[in-house]
Amino acid sequence: MTASPWTPPVQAERPASAPPHDPFSAPVRRIQPSSPPKRSNGLWVAIAALVLVLVATSGGLVFWLSSGTEEPAEPSVGSSAFPTTGLPGPNLKPWALFPPNGPEERSLATAAPSLVFIEAVFTGYLRNRATKAPVRTTPITFSRRCSGFVVTTGGHVLTSSSCVYPSAETTRQIALDAVARMLVREGTLAPGQVDNYIKTNLEKTEFTGIDPGSAPTSQMYGQMNDAKGNLVGDPAIPAELVKARPAETGNIALIKLARENLPVVELSGSAEVKEGSSLLVVGFGTDDTDFRTAAYTPRPKLVTVTGTARRGDASMYRINDDVGANSHGGFAIDPSGRVAGMVDQDLARPDRANRVVLPAAGLLDLLTEAGVKNELGASDRAYRDGLDAYFTGRHSSAVSQLEKAAAESPANLLAQAYRQIAVERQNSADDSSGRPIWPVVLLGGVGGILIVGLVVLIVLMLRRRR
Repeated sequence: MTASPWTPPVQAERPASAPPHDPFSAPVRRIQPSSPPKRSNGLWVAIAALVLVLVATSGGLVFWLSSGTEEPAEPSVGSSAFPTTGLPGPNLKPWALFPPNGPEERSLATAAPSLVFIEAVFTGYLRNRATKAPVRTTPITFSRRCSGFVVTTGGHVLTSSSCVYPSAETTRQIALDAVARMLVREGTLAPGQVDNYIKTNLEKTEFTGIDPGSAPTSQMYGQMNDAKGNLVGDPAIPAELVKARPAETGNIALIKLARENLPVVELSGSAEVKEGSSLLVVGFGTDDTDFRTAAYTPRPKLVTVTGTARRGDASMYRINDDVGANSHGGFAIDPSGRVAGMVDQDLARPDRANRVVLPAAGLLDLLTEAGVKNELGASDRAYRDGLDAYFTGRHSSAVSQLEKAAAESPANLLAQAYRQIAVERQNSADDSSGRPIWPVVLLGGVGGILIVGLVVLIVLMLRRRR
């Protein structure tokens, strides 16, 4: 028997790519990777909120501390008109006469220091025009009193011509009135015959100097601030006539005081004064009945322009009120404190009340003819800077500038007065600025707590991230 050949057993084929069997392998992973930590959004929100609160608290503290030192804005002073309400009684205290910091107070405070009381004293003899014989053997002396205002640092003053340079007819009339009253006191003329005596002898007499044909002598004096009549010594300042225009061509005069560095007022040649507009007129007045010892003080009054008129070649404004018989030569000012015109007598009125204003343009023309210029001095500029600081609440600057103005121009008593008020207001502000300490302590404590809380939150956040 034949034996068949031996063949090896056939083995099943395995894919070439299959990995070798790993007995430790498992269908799922036994160790899972840990998930990333959740973001601490709440912690970040808390930190951001804490930072905002801290910033707000710090800002509030800074604002509270600095709010008391902020410079106030300058109040606007319009040039339209003053309020229509009347002014209180006479007295040159602008801070008491007007609403605080109003345009009336500010304009009066600016211009009033330049106001001058003028007294012109004339001495001569009343003579018969035909025979030249004196009517009275003794000289006749009479005074004219009015207002004026300083326009240059050299002491030039604008005033009324009829006051300091009256016409020959006016001086005769005044001299005749003086003689008539002497005759009444002597019992040779009845009181009711005074006017007729003047009228009868006006064209028959002349008023001359010590010799026939010579001019009567005259002396002039000016007083700043309050004044007294018949005063020839200090504080009265001697003056002399520089230039004058008669009534028919302006009735304005320029005199020069024998003193410099007096307060100066600005003229507004371009001022537009219209019917119905308001002006503040200022001139000297008195309530005393004894002419020889009368005391005079500056008086302001708010007036309304009622119309325009002409006196010869000169134009003028009519106003509805006045501040008394001695206010001619005073000024009418606008809300900026500049002179819009000079107060003068209304010759068309029976009482010749001081109810016209001569425009500033004519005043400037007279200054040009005399070769002088309306300019402020260093003390005037310091005074205005001081007033500007005063009315805008910058008391420290006001004290400094007003002290400078008062030192350089001692006649400016308002500079001294406003300086004292500024000092008092500054002291009051310093006292009131001593703020209570509890807001600082409270805000500081809150800020400190917030800072500590912020640091703690940041530390916690960093630890959790580790």
